[in-house]
Amino acid sequence: MALKRKKERTRCMDHHTVFSCVIRYVHDGVDRNSFSLVCREWYDLDSLTCEQLTVQLFYATTLSSRLSKCFPFIKRLKLKGLKYFRALHEPRLDVTVWIKEIVTSFDYLEGLDLSYVQVGDENLELLAKTRGQQLRTLLIYECDKFSTNGLKHICHHCINLTTFCIQNNQIFIKDAEWLHELALHNTCIEKLFFIYRSIKFDVNDLTLLAKNCSQSLKCVNITCKFSTVDLKNFFNSAVMLEDFNGCNKRAKKEDYAGFKYPPNMKYMLFKGRTLKDELGLVLPFAHQLIELELYHVKQDDQCFLLERCPNLEFLHVSSVYGNNGFKLIAQICKNLRTIKIYGKYVSDKGLITLAQGCLQLEEIQIRLQDISEKALVCLGAHSKNLRSFKMISLDKNNRTDHIPAEGIRALLIGCTKLENLRINLDHRRLTLVGMGYIGEYGHELRCLSLNFSELTGLEILSKGCPKLRLLTIEKSEFSKEEDLSFVFDNITSLRYIYVWDEEDEHYLTTTRPDFEQVLL
Repeated sequence: MALKRKKERTRCMDHHTVFSCVIRYVHDGVDRNSFSLVCREWYDLDSLTCEQLTVQLFYATTLSSRLSKCFPFIKRLKLKGLKYFRALHEPRLDVTVWIKEIVTSFDYLEGLDLSYVQVGDENLELLAKTRGQQLRTLLIYECDKFSTNGLKHICHHCINLTTFCIQNNQIFIKDAEWLHELALHNTCIEKLFFIYRSIKFDVNDLTLLAKNCSQSLKCVNITCKFSTVDLKNFFNSAVMLEDFNGCNKRAKKEDYAGFKYPPNMKYMLFKGRTLKDELGLVLPFAHQLIELELYHVKQDDQCFLLERCPNLEFLHVSSVYGNNGFKLIAQICKNLRTIKIYGKYVSDKGLITLAQGCLQLEEIQIRLQDISEKALVCLGAHSKNLRSFKMISLDKNNRTDHIPAEGIRALLIGCTKLENLRINLDHRRLTLVGMGYIGEYGHELRCLSLNFSELTGLEILSKGCPKLRLLTIEKSEFSKEEDLSFVFDNITSLRYIYVWDEEDEHYLTTTRPDFEQVLL
């Protein structure tokens, strides 16, 4: 008996040793959460080795003072508020308490992501003056209450930033001095995003940034009213640039004389124009393009360019121009991982051709007038790497049909990695059997968006989907006063339900009724 207990202790020690070596390479939050619940030793290992963490602020109102003690070596922290409000005119969650905790306790922090929160200029100033030297990444997404004065502090003090992303925020634009400060003080920026309508800035500041960061700058996405040719000196200086987006002004044909793109370009965007004036500039590196965005480009130009992009992985287009366009993509773009089609409807035949030819697809977003069981079965059979599938229709008509339940079943059985599923077809709805199949086979689903839903269907659905975190209901057949707590009770991982309010024309967020018990 003593020998048996000794062998069991040795086996446990071996497992502990193996886990201590492996856990540093486990980055998925769900997996780490599961590991940390096994025993106290594994919990401690998770705490000491965790380097990145996402905090849902609505469920963590009192956690800021304890987080650094639980995870003392955090390098990247993501703070997320509510994407949609729970009621009209509800303010976003204020991040002041968290910023104060960051500057006093998070000694190893290198990256900070803020989304859907209130962040004031004083918060950015405090962060910049205390943690500016060590910050490498700063992302501010869909936040409000700050201005370009706050960004000026960030750009002046955070001299080691490699990624600086300001996107879809409600910013008070006062001037573009922040860009001048960034150009003066930073020599290692790699990615710069500033997406907020069209702003006025000095082209010389962008050129100076390119000169000072010539060996590091790879991606710039900044909304401006200049043409590509206006930024000629910038492109000449940014010799390592791979990705640029932001020019809304068209240049004349004669202006392109002597203009060249940097040789390492891997991403290009063309919008609302013919490509004949620029094709000669793009062709030398077309074979190395990984991502391409083509909006309202002439069919002949689009096909001519796609034929010369065999290594394309991401494709965003307004139209594919019929089944022949899908055949071309399927034949040429064998490495395609993401395709998003925003304009014309995609036919069943086109979707089937795409699935059979592009076996590496991970994300599909398309507009459909209809979807057949054959097309869904084909996706399930061929798209084994599919993680996100969004089918959308804005076609309004009086007929109401059902989405084939057996097709949904085949899709979920075949696409075992599917995490994000959106079924928003205005005139087609899922049957109760189809809702049951999503619950039964949607083992990996994290986000689910449905166009029609009723309480009976939700009840059936909620018996499965064990990893679902976000449920969006575009059109519901129940009132906004209905109690949806049973969905949260059945799906313990669920955090938010977004329900479209037809009366006020916006989404309302339903949160867990027992949120005081939920920390992360």
